Amino acid sequence: TVGSRQYAEEELTETERGLLEGWARAALEVGRFSPDCFSEACLGPLMRCFAGALAVPSSQPPARLLSILAENWADEGLKARLQRCLVQNVTEGTDHAVGTLLIRGLLKGLLGQMPVTALGVLVPAVRGLLLVAGPTCFGSWLERAIDGSEFPLAVAARKPEAKARFVRELPRSADNANNFKQLLKRFCHR
Repeated sequence: TVGSRQYAEEELTETERGLLEGWARAALEVGRFSPDCFSEACLGPLMRCFAGALAVPSSQPPARLLSILAENWADEGLKARLQRCLVQNVTEGTDHAVGTLLIRGLLKGLLGQMPVTALGVLVPAVRGLLLVAGPTCFGSWLERAIDGSEFPLAVAARKPEAKARFVRELPRSADNANNFKQLLKRFCHR
C-alpha cells in the first residue's frame, strides 16, 4: 500500500522491475553515445515491453524506463527510428499503436496507478513522446489512449468536449513545459 492506494497483484516483481530498469539503463546509454547502433529491431521490442510494464499498477515507478521516454534525443536518425517503432501496432492483428499504449499507461500512472510522487517522472515521459512523435501523431495517439468509457478519468474530464479540448491543447503545449504539466495535472486530477 502506498498512501491510501492498494496496488494489485499484477504489479511487476522486484526481479522483473530490476531486469526492465537494467535494460532501460543500457538502452539509454546506447541511445546517447552510439545512436547508430540502435536499430528498429532493438527499439521495437523495447518499446512494446515498456508499454506492457506501464499497463500494470506500480508502487515504485520504473524511473529508468521513464527517463528513456523523457529523453530529448539529439540524433535525428534515432528519433525517426523510434517514431517508426511507436506507430507500429503492438501485435499483429490489432490496431493499437505502441505510442497509444505508452501514453495510456503514463496517463493511468498520473490517475493513480503510480504514487502521487511519480508526477515528476511521468510528465516528462509524456512530453518526450510528444517531442519524438510530433503534435499530429501524438494527438491521434492521445485521442485513442483516452477513448472509451473504461478509461478512469475524473468526472469532469469524461465529457466529450473536455476530452476533445485536452487532445487539441496538449500537443500544442510542447514548447512550454509548465503549461504542458498544468494541462496534464488538470486533466488527470485525482
